[in-house]
Amino acid sequence: MQRSHQHPNAAALLLRVGVLAVLGCGSPHVPSDLAPGDEAKSAVLWLQSVQRAGYERHDLPTYMRQWAPEATLTAARTARAGPHERTLTHNQIRQTRTERYHRRPADGRSLTWRDVHVHQGGKATHITWLAHSKHADGAELIAERFVLRRGAAGWRVVHNRFWPVWTQEKGRKRKTYSPETWKRLDVHAQRRSCFGQRCPARLLAAWRFGDAYVAAKLLTERPGGTSAHGWLLRGICAVLSGHVGDARPSWLRARALDPTIALPDWRSAANLPASTTPTAK
Repeated sequence: MQRSHQHPNAAALLLRVGVLAVLGCGSPHVPSDLAPGDEAKSAVLWLQSVQRAGYERHDLPTYMRQWAPEATLTAARTARAGPHERTLTHNQIRQTRTERYHRRPADGRSLTWRDVHVHQGGKATHITWLAHSKHADGAELIAERFVLRRGAAGWRVVHNRFWPVWTQEKGRKRKTYSPETWKRLDVHAQRRSCFGQRCPARLLAAWRFGDAYVAAKLLTERPGGTSAHGWLLRGICAVLSGHVGDARPSWLRARALDPTIALPDWRSAANLPASTTPTAK
């Protein structure tokens, strides 16, 4: 990969993408017009509590109990469906959260909710809110939409859709996501400036996680191979797109090419040897 598209470490890359923080912790907030004991209020408080368990404590069992077996999670760019969003199945949700919740978070973080709205639609309860997260490396404002149902086992999330309103890396200018922003990011992402291919980092910045993984595979499998940063990117793209099984092999290759490369603080990167010999493709 060309030097101008390399990133010094995985954390910096994820911050520029705006996906380092995983939503779900902080101060409870429910609509003021919901009466005590109201079923809708209980749904909001329950959802915030399980989200908090995941984000604040990385309590994977509690976090995963919120999801119905058929649940899906969509990382989107706007409220409306579009061609570049990525939807994970229940199994992929578990895999990606197992990857990222493998140890208790070390940094101080908080999240507050505002503009919380609840309405009933048939047998489903719909919750929308804006989630403002703060952590050691920056902050984000994310819009979320949940579809819940209540059964014998209690509340369960059937679908969660989220998209960025703005993100801000510490010490940098806030990036607000508008139609013009997405258009500019797409133009940048479509340029074939990484050995004649689209650059995975630019696709990540455009929240095109599936496309980024495809581009990362093409980059690393090209004749002549690529740099350690190319394999670093492939592992990150693998996790963010739901192809978690490809992360550890990718980071092994990255570490083999550069024993000093900084990897994400995720499960597949834990306890990797300081260096190793690249395996055959």
